[in-house]
Amino acid sequence: MVKNSLFLDHFPGHVYRYIDQTGQSRPIVCSVTRRDDLNLIGYEAYFTVNGFHDTPNAKLENCSSLNAFFVDIDGRKNRDELDDIKRKLEPTFILETKNGYHLYWLLDEPIMKEDLSEDEWKATCSRWEKIESTIVSELNADPGVRELRRILRQPDTFYWKKTGLS
Repeated sequence: MVKNSLFLDHFPGHVYRYIDQTGQSRPIVCSVTRRDDLNLIGYEAYFTVNGFHDTPNAKLENCSSLNAFFVDIDGRKNRDELDDIKRKLEPTFILETKNGYHLYWLLDEPIMKEDLSEDEWKATCSRWEKIESTIVSELNADPGVRELRRILRQPDTFYWKKTGLS
């Protein structure tokens, strides 16, 4: 088992987003540092798979690195399906969630925006998006979870969604 901090180390420049689930309409909190205190008081804890170095704002124009491909297999926990996926395209990480799995395929090395010209970066992001969409489609994953700036749940945090309890 990979510890949470070691897992997140594989995603350079990731940022954190905390979304209130208590019904109190507290604002979304974005942070470049992990805030377990917020998760303990009813905020869902997420992170960006790709990098948004030195800015908590995960807008497309702020993306600083491409780190991995990912899918959200939501609403089903079928071990045979997971084995089929592993035979097709072995994930680097598989995280079990309340309702399914998050699968990650790390790039051999992150692609850093600073190493490319603006045109090269745009072309690379476009290629990433096409590959990501193909993976999501081929694996029958959640089609809403495929953009470059997508957030996914942090491992080893409390799941408050639909409970409102904190």
